[in-house]
Amino acid sequence: MLSVWIFTITLLIGISLSQVTLNYRNCTLPRVRYRWGSLTSSEQQNYLNAVLLLKNYQEIPYPGATYKMSLYDIFCKTHSSQLDAAFAHGSSGFYPWHRHFMWTYETALQEVVTIYNSQLLSSGATSGFLDACVTVPYWDWENDYQKESSSIVWSADTFGEYQENSCVVTGKFTNWAGADGYCLWRTLDVQQYGGISCGEAQIIDYLVGSESYSTYCSNIQISPHGSLHVWIGGEIGAMANMWSPDDPLFYVHHANIDRFWTLWQDCYNYDKLSQNSLPQNVFPSSWSNPDDPSTVYTSTQNMPYTVDLDGGTYPSYRFPAATRAIDMHSIGYGGSTGFMGMYYRYGPDEIVTTLNANRRYSKICHFDGWVNYVPPTKKRSLEDLSFNGPAFTVPSSDVFHKKNDTDKKSKFAPAPSPAFHKKNGTVKMFKSANLQAVIEEIEKKYGNHTPHQKLHYVALYECSSANKPKDRNYTIPLEWCLMNHIDPDNYKTICEKEGQLDGYEPVAQAVQQQLLSANSNSNDQNQNQPTWILPVSITAAALLLIGIVIGTVFFIKKREAEHF
Repeated sequence: MLSVWIFTITLLIGISLSQVTLNYRNCTLPRVRYRWGSLTSSEQQNYLNAVLLLKNYQEIPYPGATYKMSLYDIFCKTHSSQLDAAFAHGSSGFYPWHRHFMWTYETALQEVVTIYNSQLLSSGATSGFLDACVTVPYWDWENDYQKESSSIVWSADTFGEYQENSCVVTGKFTNWAGADGYCLWRTLDVQQYGGISCGEAQIIDYLVGSESYSTYCSNIQISPHGSLHVWIGGEIGAMANMWSPDDPLFYVHHANIDRFWTLWQDCYNYDKLSQNSLPQNVFPSSWSNPDDPSTVYTSTQNMPYTVDLDGGTYPSYRFPAATRAIDMHSIGYGGSTGFMGMYYRYGPDEIVTTLNANRRYSKICHFDGWVNYVPPTKKRSLEDLSFNGPAFTVPSSDVFHKKNDTDKKSKFAPAPSPAFHKKNGTVKMFKSANLQAVIEEIEKKYGNHTPHQKLHYVALYECSSANKPKDRNYTIPLEWCLMNHIDPDNYKTICEKEGQLDGYEPVAQAVQQQLLSANSNSNDQNQNQPTWILPVSITAAALLLIGIVIGTVFFIKKREAEHF
């Protein structure tokens, strides 16, 4: 049946569809997740249209159910299940539970696009097809630190424009109804909820300063992960509650969170370790429920994926019953897939570029496979991606007849190391001009310190109180912490945590003062110039202009006299 589809497509549409894969079973592995801002407009629309398809697709929520509901909403119900929420938040279960959740969601996107394309083919359509090899892009919000309102995700053509305390009224999700029946509400109030708590320097500091999974997982899931949920959702929006997947931003946010775990695994070469013999610092064998220490979870027990519906708790239809936390350690290696065919990578990465820009800093991490991946070929253009999200049904043909995913192997190669860019003899590391100025100043003053120490100074500079807007409330709501099984005292940035006054903070403050002093001196020099310089300069320029005019007139008169 598949070969007939492909042949028919060629006859109907010819080469114009050669760049679109209509059936997800033909997608090349590994899947590659790219930064949202690196996608073309067509690729962005392809992803968003796939989300609309998932919202309209109907499926039974649990085995034995006698009705169907939106598959998108089923994912939301799964995330908000009490049993799932307790395992997946506030402890070491956070990363593995969400990794499997994201992979299953991504697979569902590819499947519903395949169904949609099949129905278009059956109707004789020659355009409007979507690319079934859709993957979840990541929103690198660390680069939107303190400039949230200008993020690339805010657009009238995509996720909606930036508008505080409002239902979404522009973009693809204007008429979106959540699983709870309400509109898609976003608070986006940086004054009340602080906005994004961590920028690139702090994320890098967490990465290179935490060789222990428990420490790194805690650092990422509390402040960086939590602040974005609270800022977008406030107190009543979906993103600040357990039904946060109601907002499509959830998935691009959590793709970024999973990217951070993948960066960490790749950095320390943990990606090469077998899940059957992981040291405790790579993944713990057990951990306690943060609300009930007597409840102990283990890495080898099956993770819960359930739905609370019809007065009971049932296994979610989409998720395999036997999925262990330890199974989520690997996302595929050396051409071999991970758990149940899991095999994906993250594309060109700016954090990798930053650390690899300088040979001294590039020795901290050993990125060589799971991140900064460049596939042999990447299809960039699509035919016609106009789509309004109509309801549709499953065709009679078995489009979900699955082959063994291990048959689809492709060798991966990491992206080539970036060139060592230099500016005035100094290695260019940070995309942010401000952070670049800080690292240059630190190199001058503390050149004999270790690379990690220097990166830590930059992180402390970034989150220092002097650099934070004074009109923002950075106190996290107590209700959100309790819901996520998190101690509010742990919701702190690097600068606010205990133990940071160990010699690092004074250095960061000294560098900051040096920069402020340099800027102040520059301004003072401009302001303290003698008062006679400006009028004298203006007079000299005026006299020069008059001389040029007189000389030009004299030259013209002389030529006229010679002519006659």
